[in-house]
Amino acid sequence: MPRRSVGAPRSPPSTRAQWKEARRSLREFGGLMRQEVEKLGASLKPYILHAATSSVAYTVALAAVQYTGCLCRVSCATPILGSVGGAVGVGAASLCAGQVSLMTHRYLEMESRLKGENLWGRVKKVSMKARREDLIVDAAMGLALFKLLGGRFRHMMPSNLLHPGVFASESIAAVRGTNYASKPEKAEIKRLFEKYGCHHCGTKRGPIIADHQPPSGRLEPNLQLLQFADELGFGSALKVGLDAMKIKIEPPKQRFFPQCRNCSQRQAAAVRRRRKGNALVMHFGGMRPWHFAGVVVGLRHYSPSKLPQRRRWL
Repeated sequence: MPRRSVGAPRSPPSTRAQWKEARRSLREFGGLMRQEVEKLGASLKPYILHAATSSVAYTVALAAVQYTGCLCRVSCATPILGSVGGAVGVGAASLCAGQVSLMTHRYLEMESRLKGENLWGRVKKVSMKARREDLIVDAAMGLALFKLLGGRFRHMMPSNLLHPGVFASESIAAVRGTNYASKPEKAEIKRLFEKYGCHHCGTKRGPIIADHQPPSGRLEPNLQLLQFADELGFGSALKVGLDAMKIKIEPPKQRFFPQCRNCSQRQAAAVRRRRKGNALVMHFGGMRPWHFAGVVVGLRHYSPSKLPQRRRWL
C-alpha cells in the first residue's frame, strides 16, 4: 500500500463517528446541567420552605381573624373596633408566620435526625419555646410592612353587606336614585367589577350587579316617601310643607358599587330581616401586596450559616 505523504490532508471522519461524538458530548452536557440544577435546588430549598410555610401560616391566621370578626359581629365598617381588631389580627398573623418559620429552620437543622419519625413526633422535636424578643420584632415588623405595602387594618375584618365592602375602591354616582342602573352605568360597573371584583367578597366571577350604597331598603321611610312624591309630581309641594314644619329632609345620595349575585341575594335577605349579624361576609379576593408581609417576616429567621453544609457537586 502506498504511504501517504506528510503534507496530504486527512480524510474526513465518517457520519457515524460524528454522531457518536455528538451523543457523547450531549450526555456530558446533560450530566453537568443535572448537577447544576441539583445544586441550585439544594441552595434554594431553605428559602422556598421558609417562604411557603410562613405564607401559609400568615394567610390561615388572617382567615381566623376574619372568622373571629364574624363571631363578634365586628366588620370593616365598625368604627374604631374594626381598625383595632384588624391591627391585632395582623400582629398575631405576623407572630404565627415568624414562629412557623423558626420551626422550619429547626427542621432543616435536624432533618437527618428526623428520618423515621411520624408527623407529630417531628412537630414535637422542632417545637421550641418562643422568645419575647422574637415575638416583639415579628409583630412590629409585620405591622410596619403591612402598612408600607398599602394595607388597611380595618380591611382584615369581614365586609358588611349594608355598607361599602373591603374592595370598595371606586364607585359611580347613582344619578337616578333608587332606580336600576342605566346601560352606561352598567358598562362602568362591569369595568370596575373586572378590575376590583365584588366590593364585598372580592370575587370576579358570575353575574354583575350594580349595588346601591346605602341599600335602598335601608333608607329612612320619609326619604322614600319624598322620592315617591317626586315620581308622582308633587314632590315640591311636599318639600314646602316639610320646610314649613321645620323638618329638614334631603334626597338620598347613593352610589353604585360592583357586586356579585351571591352577595346581592344575601344583602336583600339581610335588609328584609333587618338583622345586622347576618350581613357579614368573609372575603378571599386573591393575593394583595400586603400578603407578602408574612413572607418577609418568615425569611427574617433564615440563617444559612447555621444549616448543615451539603456536599458540593463541582
